[in-house]
Amino acid sequence: MFSFLQLAKILNHKTSVYNALAASALLILMIDPFTLADVGFQLSYIAVLGIVALQKFVKNWVLIDVIYLKKIWDNLFAISIAAEIVAFPICIFYFHQLPNYFLLANIIALPLSTIILYAELGLI
Repeated sequence: MFSFLQLAKILNHKTSVYNALAASALLILMIDPFTLADVGFQLSYIAVLGIVALQKFVKNWVLIDVIYLKKIWDNLFAISIAAEIVAFPICIFYFHQLPNYFLLANIIALPLSTIILYAELGLI
């Protein structure tokens, strides 16, 4: 999805995140249609969809005046909650439970994944 967004930016095309998400899913499914049955594929795409669709709504649940706490809420907790809201039905269907420590794990995983992403781009 990130590649589709960056390609549109390089070509000076305005695109929607939803279109980039759909295009990347379509490309993956054209290569291997059986990926649709993969739980990882389903959870990844539904979580990204939830982040894009619900993050702004969730971040307005709590009003924080302290700038650093607001950034932590907006960039860590609101993203995690938005992803978990939409991934909840799939988690229940496949695993019959909801991850208990998703907020705590994402406090570590989100900043770490950002660092890894920038490091990967630097290596390219």
